Amino acid sequence: MVNTDEEKIMSKLMTQLLERLAEMFPSQDYQSRLEQYIVSRRPQSAADVEMFTREYSERQGGWL
Repeated sequence: MVNTDEEKIMSKLMTQLLERLAEMFPSQDYQSRLEQYIVSRRPQSAADVEMFTREYSERQGGWL
């Protein structure tokens, strides 16, 4: 997958935003753990976020 410079910049900004939000709201509910999992994988696109969401859900034994 080829990302344009604009997509790369947006992806980086979204990752930074998610990291900051994770710092501001450190509770350990499902959503927080999911977000930490996704951020730690450094997604480059919306497709990456979807893939990591599915991976996390499968590892937790759940369904989307």
